[in-house]
Amino acid sequence: MRRVSRFDIFSLGIISLISFFSAARFDYLPQFIDGYYHLSVANAFIASGGWIGWAWWEFAPMGRPHLYPPLYHFILVFLKSAGLSGLNSVRITEVAIVPLFFFSIWYVLRKLINDRFSFFSLLTLSSFFSFYSSVSGNIPASLSIIFGFLTWLFIKKKKIITATLFLILSFYTHAGVPWMFLLSLLFLALSNREYRRLSLKIILTTLTFASPLLYHQVRHISYLNLKILGEVKFTHFSIFIILLGVMGLFLHFRKKEFPLPLFLGLFWGGLAVFIKHSYRLFSAQGMVSLTLLSSLVLEKITSMLKCKKLRLLFLIVTVSYLFFSHATFDLDEGKLKFNLFNSTYSNFLTGRIHRNCGFRSFFYPQYYYPLIEVIGKNTKPEDIISSNLRISSQIFAALTNRPSEKSGFGEVEPKNKFPDYAQAKLVIWLKSPGGEEIIGQTGVWKQIYENDFAHCFLNLNYKPSLKILKAKISFKILSFIFLLAALTGYSCRIFYRAWYNKKL
Repeated sequence: MRRVSRFDIFSLGIISLISFFSAARFDYLPQFIDGYYHLSVANAFIASGGWIGWAWWEFAPMGRPHLYPPLYHFILVFLKSAGLSGLNSVRITEVAIVPLFFFSIWYVLRKLINDRFSFFSLLTLSSFFSFYSSVSGNIPASLSIIFGFLTWLFIKKKKIITATLFLILSFYTHAGVPWMFLLSLLFLALSNREYRRLSLKIILTTLTFASPLLYHQVRHISYLNLKILGEVKFTHFSIFIILLGVMGLFLHFRKKEFPLPLFLGLFWGGLAVFIKHSYRLFSAQGMVSLTLLSSLVLEKITSMLKCKKLRLLFLIVTVSYLFFSHATFDLDEGKLKFNLFNSTYSNFLTGRIHRNCGFRSFFYPQYYYPLIEVIGKNTKPEDIISSNLRISSQIFAALTNRPSEKSGFGEVEPKNKFPDYAQAKLVIWLKSPGGEEIIGQTGVWKQIYENDFAHCFLNLNYKPSLKILKAKISFKILSFIFLLAALTGYSCRIFYRAWYNKKL
């Protein structure tokens, strides 16, 4: 058993601090619009009785294909079925994912290389505030990265079944991230003979078991709209990670020893997946690979310093910079600014965490709860609601368990488009500072409520037109599939271990 070093103690201290920061934000969550979208999906799965491939609950009443991998939604369904409210289900997952994510990354890297490398990676990644905020803001991507790292860990242990299982879970959690890890295995197969057959077996088996979801996505690919998202205007660039990461990329470009091909494959995979999403590439998931490469440079420099005093000075300067500064170039509405102190830890300790647009809460209970009550009293579960902003439409649909005329997730087009508000029974019109004129009255609107935040209008010409579709795969069948997969995996693991021991 590997001894606990001072770097382990520092790392566990950082993870404890991260856990405290995350728990302290419970009442301010969900952090971003993504949480409300995922809650709406979970609500719809419960209403339909399982997984369904057509999203009847958004862009209602016609809907659109539901292409998002379902694992996180099943987790929310489980939490709601256990008696938690939808809001608290999302909050618990957003609180738990942050320490779980950084602990998993640190633990795997410690096993793959060493305690010092894992410490550098943990501190570098967690202190990059934009990345830190993305961990809880996009839980499926964070979970998918965790599964990808666990795949790496079990590849090193040469446990093919467990490694394959985690990569399969990654595919059923997020649409983009697992391809990064799949490419990393392909790089490993091409570079390292020892792991070639193992990597190729994992790739082929994973694609086989992920094929039902991949087929569903490809079948409806014509609905996909890979447009540039508004978050591109708020991209953050870590000077430290980019400079050292590119240096690490050139230094280790041709090296084939494990796990370097995995790091290189992850870099090119991230570039391929997020090439049109600069925020995700430079401020979120795409920065994992550059962080690993930059940590290799830090590890190399530390090893080269034979003088203990110089090595200690280097460590103190590096850790202090990352903890207190971690300077970035920030795009703010398209304007580039230099931010000397943008570390996660300095932002938390100085109360400046809300400077990052992606870290601001969208939850305003003093305004939301009266509107939620009005929606509950004036609509039924199958009645459609809408708003003058797609974000607010998504939020109130999730919190009231109602179908919405709009959606916060715009990458998939609806089957048909109707005039705004034409199909909605109730419309929430948010007030703007300039007193925006209320438009789009396709029917007779009657104001039934108003507060400082919004108007509530009832469409007197509304005719129910939504049909709640039954699940394609019920929760009973899903439970049977999960149980069968677990038993099959466990049996295969026993047989494989017996065969491997016999071979030895």
